[in-house]
Amino acid sequence: MELRDYLKVFLARKWLVLAATLVTTTAALVASLLQPRVYEARSSLLVKERNRGSNILGSMLPALSLEPERSVRTHIELIKSPALIRRAAGSVKARPGEISSALSVEVLPQTNLLHVSISHRNPTRAAKIADAVASTYAISNRNVNASEIEEARRKVHFKLRDTEEDILALQQVISGKGKRVTPELKRNAQGKLRMSLGVYQMLATKEQELRISESTEPGEVVLIQRAVVPTAPSTPKPLRNTVLGLVLGLSLGVGGAFLLEGMDTRIRSADEAGDVFGLPVLARIPLARCEKPSDAFFVTPTSASAEAEAFRALRTSLSYVNYNGEIRTILVTSGSPREGKSTISANLAGALVQAGYKVILLDCDLRNPGLHTLLELPPGPGPASVIAGQTAFESAITRHKPSGVDVVCGSLSAPPNPSELLNSRTMDELLAKSLEKAHFVILDSPPVLAVTDPVVLAAKVHGVLLSSSVGETTREEAQRVVERLSSERVRLLGVVANKVPAEQAAAYYPYYQRERKLRPKPAAQEH
Repeated sequence: MELRDYLKVFLARKWLVLAATLVTTTAALVASLLQPRVYEARSSLLVKERNRGSNILGSMLPALSLEPERSVRTHIELIKSPALIRRAAGSVKARPGEISSALSVEVLPQTNLLHVSISHRNPTRAAKIADAVASTYAISNRNVNASEIEEARRKVHFKLRDTEEDILALQQVISGKGKRVTPELKRNAQGKLRMSLGVYQMLATKEQELRISESTEPGEVVLIQRAVVPTAPSTPKPLRNTVLGLVLGLSLGVGGAFLLEGMDTRIRSADEAGDVFGLPVLARIPLARCEKPSDAFFVTPTSASAEAEAFRALRTSLSYVNYNGEIRTILVTSGSPREGKSTISANLAGALVQAGYKVILLDCDLRNPGLHTLLELPPGPGPASVIAGQTAFESAITRHKPSGVDVVCGSLSAPPNPSELLNSRTMDELLAKSLEKAHFVILDSPPVLAVTDPVVLAAKVHGVLLSSSVGETTREEAQRVVERLSSERVRLLGVVANKVPAEQAAAYYPYYQRERKLRPKPAAQEH
């Protein structure tokens, strides 16, 4: 499909698209306005990238955490833990369930920042709870760090005391008090004393550092920004929801339009009729709404309507097809009833007469004749009576005075064997006699898909015109018509697009649209 085809589908289903867009947009807006307002407050925590053991053992462990992502995820789970939520709830006199259902913790990508968010209908309450959760966790983390440092300091202190005792014992050995000391033992004691004094000095320094850290340690998690009382709700967002509803509705409408277009196989334009039938479009007959059947005969000597001009255009198109004058008998048929084949037959005959040709119009729909009603003529004995030898050909002809067309009207009594009559040798003789009296013979036949009569007649004439009603004929019907008439003996001249909507017909007959609007609106030509 080209862009033009997509646009045609959109315009053909524009009310569906507009309805879907309007409904979903309105629903999104109404739902947003009815939804209670919820405010979101957010506090920020900074997670320091360092190993907790570096505070205890100094340079003996690396200062940076070896798995920062894992550390941040651990902090998130600890913030969401029931124990911490209970402590935070106690500080702001809230229920733990109220906090856990409104709490969300997320890490800012590529950073060590944690956002602690609380959603609540009261903006002040949301900010207060967010601060309570963030500060409670920061304090809890600092206390854990402080207790670990205290425990490490106590262990260092005990080790320091043990080292003091070792130093005293070594000093006694070196001084020789209490027992006899050999020179070698004294030398060993002096070496150990030097080592113990070094260890003692190191432990004393570490104890002092741990005392300082114990009183100044901020913890691994620091509250860097308290929550600000929000002034605008986080949900609902009417503008965003309305835009999303608009996009969704438009998508549903367009999708529904193409779905219906795929399911609807009716021919929508004259150009599409030509493509589906695989034939040239010889004329585009505008849709007309008539009060009575005879209003569908448009080609009178004084008529200047768009419909009359369309049939004159059909006459001109046929003259190009019939450039060598070999086409004199023309069968007009359609796939299904009420597609305008009788209207086209009668008006084409009238247009040819206006061009100076003598024309005989045969109503070969032996089962359901309609030309006499369209032309306001009395029913005749019909072609069946002439073929059967019951009526002379000349006496079966009636002159339609407004147009000058000679018509063989059908009989109201259908013969028992129409197909056999039409396929007989006497039918050939009837066509030959008609050609002796006229330049052109137009045959109005039954629908192709209803009976076999038009297939029989198609093999006896010089050419076949197919009528297709825009908006009624389906693609499947068109394909079946062409299949049934596919024969070496059948010449398909083209298709006449009937009941073309006014906006499409205006592109071809714009000069006549004003005159058309001044006339009373007629009924779709049905014969």
